[in-house]
Amino acid sequence: MRIGIDFDNTIADYSGVFARVAGELGMLDAGINYTKTDVRKTLREQPGGEENWQRLQGQVYGRFMPLAQPMPGIMDFLAAGLERDAKVFVISHKTEYGHFDDARINLRDAAMAWLDHNGFFDPAISPLKPGNVSFHATRAEKTQAIADAEVDHFIDDLEEVFQDPGFPQGTARYLLGDGGHSWHEIREAVFGA
Repeated sequence: MRIGIDFDNTIADYSGVFARVAGELGMLDAGINYTKTDVRKTLREQPGGEENWQRLQGQVYGRFMPLAQPMPGIMDFLAAGLERDAKVFVISHKTEYGHFDDARINLRDAAMAWLDHNGFFDPAISPLKPGNVSFHATRAEKTQAIADAEVDHFIDDLEEVFQDPGFPQGTARYLLGDGGHSWHEIREAVFGA
């Protein structure tokens, strides 16, 4: 069995991180419990809002990446995959550097370090190997990589990925999060337990 998984908001959980970092950077009032959607909407409504939103994303996915947590249920899913000898790939649309990031922190390196630090490459608990992680500059490159990996299942938090004309037709699709499923439900659907 071959399984592909997106990274941001699928493996890495940024709940509360966007609001915290926006507060620390003075973009929004600190201490208000904004969701990521609230942060994006509020920033975009301000002058220069789209640029500030992109600047914030670069900071969250780079310098502040250690604040993210593994999504609830992802480690149980990987443990089930390990038990069934599944081959797991992380295939993500992620630029190399954040927009407007003067420090030029490599976002892909930050993600790899986060995966390693959180045990995703520990062969005792996860089937994921560093060589099976890939980041792509465009959604089209990502969907091509999904096709090239010949995965049986793909999990993502964005419906647009599944609607992309390049997404392989024979791959089962699982939408995580709002309007979709939890990791527990996806584990049951993929592994039957």
